[in-house]
Amino acid sequence: MMKYSIVEIADILGVDYHSISNEEATVSQLLTDSRSLNNPEETIFFAIKTANNDGHNYIAPLYQKGVRNFVVNRIDNVMREMRDANFLVVADTLEALQTLATSH
Repeated sequence: MMKYSIVEIADILGVDYHSISNEEATVSQLLTDSRSLNNPEETIFFAIKTANNDGHNYIAPLYQKGVRNFVVNRIDNVMREMRDANFLVVADTLEALQTLATSH
């Protein structure tokens, strides 16, 4: 994947910047499975909710491993404490992943 700034990704997804704490962040890895993390500094995690699981449950552990870029459908109190993380809030995280993939 090419490198994108978090601001470029926000523009592609059509979200505002109110939850971006570091506009200089760059992303070269898309992540949907927390077990596949290999480059936390340049990863954006899509917190996809399925019938069996909710990706939002993996945000805190990924944050502890160094991930600072997340696409979510809600912000909770735990996320509010992650002041150096970027959260792009969308209605549907799977749709956001598809939108980003098709724009590449």
